[in-house]
Amino acid sequence: MTSTEVYECIRTNQFARLCAMGDALKPIAVVCFLAAADSGHEHTCAWLHAKFGLARDDCVPAVEYAARNGHRRVCEWLHATFQLTREEALAGQTLAAAAAGVHVGVIEWLEEFEPDITELEQLATNSPLLTQVALCRITAPRRFKIAAGCGNIGMCATLSRMYCLGPSVARGALIVAAANGELDTCHWLDQTYSLAHTDVRAHSIEALRRAAGNRQRVVCRWLVATYWLTPADLEEAAANSTPEGVALLETLKPC
Repeated sequence: MTSTEVYECIRTNQFARLCAMGDALKPIAVVCFLAAADSGHEHTCAWLHAKFGLARDDCVPAVEYAARNGHRRVCEWLHATFQLTREEALAGQTLAAAAAGVHVGVIEWLEEFEPDITELEQLATNSPLLTQVALCRITAPRRFKIAAGCGNIGMCATLSRMYCLGPSVARGALIVAAANGELDTCHWLDQTYSLAHTDVRAHSIEALRRAAGNRQRVVCRWLVATYWLTPADLEEAAANSTPEGVALLETLKPC
């Protein structure tokens, strides 16, 4: 069977026929793997990887092949199998190709690796309208957190209103705002989203840890009072804080 015929077999998902070829595929196993990713067949990728023990470095580039054709499941399988780094997931033209093809699901997946916001904005200007809209929606939570960290309540309010951002985004933004000492923003997040103690406990402890590490005493006091943080919570926050943070948290414990 020629290489062209093998590729056609992969493209049309003739898995049983491919398996029957067995070891005859070994010389072109990497090419077959990339072709399977390009065609969106994660089960073929998994089989080739397991059968021929393909090297990680040979497999990782397949994410670009999968992304350009909108195959999110293959992208997710590659990440689950090889634990892709940010640089690997965003290498080459992966994001640009997904944007050009209006593959919103892949763009959402890539956003988890936090591509540069400036790069995304530049990319949006050269993308189809549907991609521009998708990019704005998908990146809204991260832009919300950036605005919160800068104390830009007006921008937070605009993004919240435009994209109907919920409490889960607000809880993450609280951490960023607290770490940067943006007390007014913390107030706004708490009041706007009615962040209850049960909803925000884990986030408030992380916010306290970050704020203490940056010596934001006023914000730390506010977090403790607002979310009824206990001495046990203070101990948890101090566990992975800086020496300065540990010292600050010690002063907040009741006598």
